[in-house]
Amino acid sequence: HPRWTSLARGMRRANAEVYYQNLGDYVTGQVALWCRLHRRPFVYSVASDPDCDAALPKLRSWRERLLYRRGVLDATRIIVQSRRQSEMLQSGFGRPSVVIPMPCPAPPLQPQAPRDTEVPRVVWVGRFSPVKRLDLLLEVAALLPSIRFEVAGARDANWPKSRALVERAAALPNVTVRGIVPRHQMPAFYRGAVALLCTSTHEGFPNTFLEAWSLGVPVVSTVEPDDLLSRGGLGFRAESAAQLAEGITRLASDRALWLEMSGNAQAYYRANHTVEATMPVFERVLQEAADERQGARRTQGG
Repeated sequence: HPRWTSLARGMRRANAEVYYQNLGDYVTGQVALWCRLHRRPFVYSVASDPDCDAALPKLRSWRERLLYRRGVLDATRIIVQSRRQSEMLQSGFGRPSVVIPMPCPAPPLQPQAPRDTEVPRVVWVGRFSPVKRLDLLLEVAALLPSIRFEVAGARDANWPKSRALVERAAALPNVTVRGIVPRHQMPAFYRGAVALLCTSTHEGFPNTFLEAWSLGVPVVSTVEPDDLLSRGGLGFRAESAAQLAEGITRLASDRALWLEMSGNAQAYYRANHTVEATMPVFERVLQEAADERQGARRTQGG
């Protein structure tokens, strides 16, 4: 009390036919326990790769790990973002799952190629936290003084080093920290960029990738869900600052390559991540969960 009790009160007030929860933490178990007690279907949606790791590296206390595992084991259906997550979940928890590409609304703007007369621009989006590694972006920027890097995000209040990173970024002449960019302005932020740069240690399936691809912006990244960058020609995967800089340089200097990858990115987004492409699959999984619970009720005489 008051967090768990207020959650239960809200779920009871909603009186939903199916309950859906995203993000791997102790709340997953609390939602699952309420649904089990009230015989309601529960669909859990995985948000990140560590949530599928049996060691649960993101959860610090035994209570959080216990509740999260209970939620995964009790979920009626589980949705994941990639084949890798599905394999990890099966191996670590013994639970099957359904791979559904995450939906991303179509942008209000049309894609735009970088202009030859402008300084090439690379964008970075995220929290200034250890996982996102803004410091790696600063290394890349130092290697590419002729490229302009624009950063959208905010400091992590729980990580003191984030303030020092912002100060380091401000000292570089080719880095601009914009802070938090309002959601309705994000399409304009991506549009016309040479690349979206991702420097994370791990991700699920980043929404930033989908937002960039919807506007034809390739991705240069340290993470690559299901080898999509390589297989689909949607950008470049790299490990070090030097490799990231090489991928950016190739996109900035070879217009034909940029146009090819931009076209691939738009085509992939339209085929897999529009609301029209993904929501029917979500609807099917939610309906299956509801039907399964109703069948169990009839069997138990409920």
